[in-house]
Amino acid sequence: MKINDLQIKYLKNESRCTKDEIKSLIAGDTDIEVVLDPDDLIIFDLYSRQESFTFYSDGSHSWLKVSNVLLDALGIRDNISSYSYGKGSNSYLEEDCDAGIFTSSLKELEIPFSIEEEEDNLNIRSFSRYK
Repeated sequence: MKINDLQIKYLKNESRCTKDEIKSLIAGDTDIEVVLDPDDLIIFDLYSRQESFTFYSDGSHSWLKVSNVLLDALGIRDNISSYSYGKGSNSYLEEDCDAGIFTSSLKELEIPFSIEEEEDNLNIRSFSRYK
């Protein structure tokens, strides 16, 4: 799924919703019902709240913690480099490039988010490399 290829469809005519139409749906300004596939439901849900993500720093480098499900929903998982790490259901995106790919995707979709910073008490460098 491409970032700007949301698969949100009207039930009546299956046309795609624009960003403004999505915002209207969230605001409750329309009675249109929508059909969402699982990836779209994740993205649609992000419009309705401000998601917070955490940067973990070990003093010389930082990584942004993001769920793999969200990377898949945005369609950017294949764009992440081997400078990032993964553990369980999360990826830790390196600050110089991969985190920027992720935040740019959110900004392009006008999805509100915030970023917090914490010291790396997870020992991220011991996790598996992304690719």
